[in-house]
Amino acid sequence: LKQEEVRFRTTLSKGMALFDTAVQGFTPGDMLDGQTAFTLSDTYGFPLDLTQDEARRRGYSVNVDGFEAAMAEQRQRSREHWKGSGQTANTGEWMAVRDRLGPTVFTGYDAIDGSGEVLAIMKAGAPVDSAEAGDIVEVLFDSTPFYAESGGQSGDHGTFEWPGGEAEVIDVKKHAGDLHVLSAQITAGKLEIRARAAQLVDADKRTTTRANHSAAHLLHTALKNVLGTAVAQKGQLVDAERARFDFSHGAPVTEDELAAIEAEVNAVIRQNVPAETKLMAPQEAIEAGAIALFGEKYGDEVRVLTLGRSLVSDNAPYSVELCGGTHVARTGDIGLFKVVQETG
Repeated sequence: LKQEEVRFRTTLSKGMALFDTAVQGFTPGDMLDGQTAFTLSDTYGFPLDLTQDEARRRGYSVNVDGFEAAMAEQRQRSREHWKGSGQTANTGEWMAVRDRLGPTVFTGYDAIDGSGEVLAIMKAGAPVDSAEAGDIVEVLFDSTPFYAESGGQSGDHGTFEWPGGEAEVIDVKKHAGDLHVLSAQITAGKLEIRARAAQLVDADKRTTTRANHSAAHLLHTALKNVLGTAVAQKGQLVDAERARFDFSHGAPVTEDELAAIEAEVNAVIRQNVPAETKLMAPQEAIEAGAIALFGEKYGDEVRVLTLGRSLVSDNAPYSVELCGGTHVARTGDIGLFKVVQETG
């Protein structure tokens, strides 16, 4: 915790200095361009919300649309770079690996670091025995703390190191159902099958992503409470920047309803009660009141996440859902919930 605090203070100090440079010569009413705001966030780890807070304090504004556009451009560049590297999901290859080696052991619910043995390396969609500095490859470990993109939650980023080498993890996907496959760029050394590597998840991204994911669960319940039980989740996208929640509702959401939704979610956050998880059979979980998503495929055992206590009934939970994602330890870890955009 102390290390996290020191890291945050360092990021904050550096970000404030860069912000000061960016707004030199500004007068009240001026707007910081979106590209600069994105650079502060993406390159230097200074979040958009802090940039907005500091700009607001000084009488400036931030071009959020420009920020979104810059982020979209970067994602597109990353996708094109990945495609250009020849990396494609070779379903047949990964199915063969899964049949031979079994599923990945995911340790990321309890830790953001761990050690694992390299079981497979794919380059340009084909299996290889090794990869060298500069190569972009897909790597499978026997066990990993890296969360693979699933259920609308983005995959972890981070690094892994082995004697004489290191790699940057730029994405994590699921293949063959339960293989956590790391998309990585080798930055030094030579990686070989059976190498043992120390893996480290990007703590900042994991922390903000899981807070946003837990907030999405609370939002789901608040929507049902305020708008009616007919509200149904249709999708979501959760990453380190935000949670986008898609739902069905037969009418526009009014400002009063939005205010009520925000107030309810923040009330549960302020409870600061521990999150609870249990492993249950899907039908048992649903009969116990857990929300399952229509069309979602569940295995023989599911994780049931409980967040918060009911605001109207004693000894009743607030949110109970089937979810395999990563989440906060306590509702208070979410911080503050705010709806920044609602469209229909």
